[in-house]
Amino acid sequence: MLNQLLCGALISLANFGIHAVMTGLIIVVTRHVAGKTDDLHVFMRVTALLTVTVIALTVAHVSEISVWALFMMLAGITIPNVETFEFAFENYVALGYGDVVASGGWRRRATCSSSAAPRWSWARSGARCARRSRRTRLLSSKF
Repeated sequence: MLNQLLCGALISLANFGIHAVMTGLIIVVTRHVAGKTDDLHVFMRVTALLTVTVIALTVAHVSEISVWALFMMLAGITIPNVETFEFAFENYVALGYGDVVASGGWRRRATCSSSAAPRWSWARSGARCARRSRRTRLLSSKF
């Protein structure tokens, strides 16, 4: 069991690193896009910024799922009638509560992969929106 938790923690740390790099990339690219779209209507500008963000986060999450699939392949974790990428994807997005269970006593690994799922991004985005909302209210109350 300790081996499974350690492996899960190491893979999760690698995935957090992927996510951190992609978040930094999103910041750099959206600043660039914001500068290039300054003259556009607000709808088009926000659409461009959100498109960049969604593409980058999709790439990050597929990369993270691929890391889990690679780990399962290297560790020899087999799932009858299911590809490793499919199993990693199901565990990543479904909190590890899928119908498919890993063989060889690797059931705990599913909860580790689900802990690194997209909810981290959503939590950060929600906090950022809340901060902006408070700032907007403060600014509007001054005028």
